[in-house]
Amino acid sequence: MTTNKQKFGMAARDSATRFADMADDIAALQAVWFDRGYNSAGADELTDADVEALGITAADVVGMITFAGALDTFLAANRGYLSKMRNDL
Repeated sequence: MTTNKQKFGMAARDSATRFADMADDIAALQAVWFDRGYNSAGADELTDADVEALGITAADVVGMITFAGALDTFLAANRGYLSKMRNDL
């Protein structure tokens, strides 16, 4: 029988896996953002018209990229810990 503390440990491990996956996704998101030139003054800068059908603006996307960068900085500082705890690899 699994104890409550073991269940809690599994939940913490599962959270670490989700955070590690998120770090991977952020890296890919940022790479595509710059590689495709969607960034401000990039070769194919993202505009409001590009995303208006989604009900968002280019500024919303830029805000998310900025937030993702800040989150990536935090996750990178804790990458060793996340790698130890994650259970998907």
